[in-house]
Amino acid sequence: MGYLEDLLYSVDKKLNKDETLIVIDTNYLLYAFQSYSYGEKYLEVLLKHKEKIYIPFISFIEFFSNLDQTINKVIGDLKITQEYMENISSEFELLDIDNLKVEIQNKTFMRKIDKVGQFIKEEIQMQIDQYLEETVNEISEKCKEINKDVNIHLKQFSSKQKNIPSVKEYLVTVNKLRKGFDELFEDVLRNAYTQAEINEFIKDMKERYEAKISPGFADANSKEESMRRFGELSFPKKAGDLILWRDVIEHVTNQAEKKYDKVVIVTDDGKSSRKSDWREETSRVTKRDLKVEFYQKTDLKFDLLFVQEFINAYLEDNNNTKVKMGEEINNFSDKKDTIIFNLLDVENTFQTQNELMYKVFYTIINYFALSSENLENLACLSNWNFSNPSESYNINDKNTIFNRHYQIATFDGKIISLGTTLNLRDKFRYIKQLFDMVNLGYGDMKFENDRIQSEWAYIALKKLVIDEIHVGLEEYEGMSGIPRITSVDFFKDGEIVNNKESDFINNTLINIELSHVDSNKSKCDEINDIIEKLGYSCGGIHIEVDYD
Repeated sequence: MGYLEDLLYSVDKKLNKDETLIVIDTNYLLYAFQSYSYGEKYLEVLLKHKEKIYIPFISFIEFFSNLDQTINKVIGDLKITQEYMENISSEFELLDIDNLKVEIQNKTFMRKIDKVGQFIKEEIQMQIDQYLEETVNEISEKCKEINKDVNIHLKQFSSKQKNIPSVKEYLVTVNKLRKGFDELFEDVLRNAYTQAEINEFIKDMKERYEAKISPGFADANSKEESMRRFGELSFPKKAGDLILWRDVIEHVTNQAEKKYDKVVIVTDDGKSSRKSDWREETSRVTKRDLKVEFYQKTDLKFDLLFVQEFINAYLEDNNNTKVKMGEEINNFSDKKDTIIFNLLDVENTFQTQNELMYKVFYTIINYFALSSENLENLACLSNWNFSNPSESYNINDKNTIFNRHYQIATFDGKIISLGTTLNLRDKFRYIKQLFDMVNLGYGDMKFENDRIQSEWAYIALKKLVIDEIHVGLEEYEGMSGIPRITSVDFFKDGEIVNNKESDFINNTLINIELSHVDSNKSKCDEINDIIEKLGYSCGGIHIEVDYD
């Protein structure tokens, strides 16, 4: 294979197992413990092929740091599920006998006699009442037997029938997994790092991240300067991907004998738009600069595999098992860090992006009393009721967005489906359309997580086609230390810009008072915040402040 072909190498999903080193990332290890049905399958496939498996020590550190939280989350979910199963109502009435006579009378007889004379009508009504009384009494015992049978079956419905284990059963599996992974780690896990090795791995991290050199720069803002500690070791959390990258390169270059001609990292990082430093944002294929750097430093071909692709290629099991594991993997990848956000001055906390999207739509629809007609132009909403097809009236609205969906009642009493099979940016695009309908803006929804906030800003804020803003300030006479804006000029490539947007921002900012000159917040940041509240993004724009 030639140089160009090596750089353009794309892993065959069937894989030549004899020539490929498989590197396992943290999310694969955690999936084994997130799964209450297939956890041992994740371990089984690694043990089966452990001669070709390598686990960087950073994968173990991050796995260990998140293991208890992962297990406790599953236990919590199982407890809620068991409680739900145990409390299925035994008072369900399929046939409401008390209302049966009224229903028959209203729907069968009344509409037939409304136009007859009052005296005759009363006579007929007496006969109807007598007939209905006799009929209902005759069938009431049969109705009671039907209700009884239905409730017996509901009572027999158990978690075992739904393939959901008890907490006790799950903890038995957890203990098996711990022992199994210990066995695996003895053969495939890198030795523990020294602090000096970590420092060497990340010595140029700042320069790489500023230049947006993959991998790791996508974590630079979201994880800020928080530290991860493992015994005596410590390093910035945002360094995790770079440490893994350097670990793998060092591992293959230090091999005395060249055993492989290609290396594949199994990871779900980059599965959505949240991580654009491993995979291309639109196509989800491995970034070219990763392939080039790896080849230059190791002479080996490189690619990434999603966890499900690895399972499909390596797990020796039936297709149904692989399909079921793929479904739960998709669910796992939706459940990332807790999402905390403020919407209309109310704080909300959710575990998934789908729940976030549902909460926003549910809140706005109810707060602004929106009808189905108000919402008919939003492609993420459908009047097709997937849970109750008989209630639907437009089957043509169905598409893959609705593979995952929620039901919401509109103000006019219609039930609509909200499709959530979307990446985060597409979810925000539809939320922005909803906000536009009710005159809400960027500032009406704020996220605690910087990465999610920046994704919302990317969609919700208008982009200014400029590269510099010059702001003039002066202090009010007699109010020493409190500056006000006296001028705002916009530039693109050194040329002053005048258009509707610049005029609007300029007219709004003039005479606005800023914080006291001794405030800890910079004047540039204050001006950035003001412009954002107007609905415009200052990302990538240099703001310069001068006192007149």
